[in-house]
Amino acid sequence: MNDTETDPAVDLRARVLAYIPNSLMDHFSDGSHRAFDATTLEILDPPALRHRRLTIHHDHAVAAGSPWRAVGSILRFAIDANLLDGGAEAFAAGTHNVRMESPT
Repeated sequence: MNDTETDPAVDLRARVLAYIPNSLMDHFSDGSHRAFDATTLEILDPPALRHRRLTIHHDHAVAAGSPWRAVGSILRFAIDANLLDGGAEAFAAGTHNVRMESPT
């Protein structure tokens, strides 16, 4: 793959199960640290991934009205396919076109 190509994306439909402030802490050798909030999702579609849990760690502050914080709502978004290969966690930078399908 060259620099102009991107990984294929997978379109997901998922329910927000939880929003967890400061769920991940990164400590650096200089003594500083950084906290990341997270959203826990249950994937609803595509069928091959149904019922799988996915935790999205947020690279930046998540606004109070963000769909990522709307527990119980259904979100649709695309995620880089390679992020689904390694497990149940990914960073929000790998997600695209996040939109709420239904409110809580």
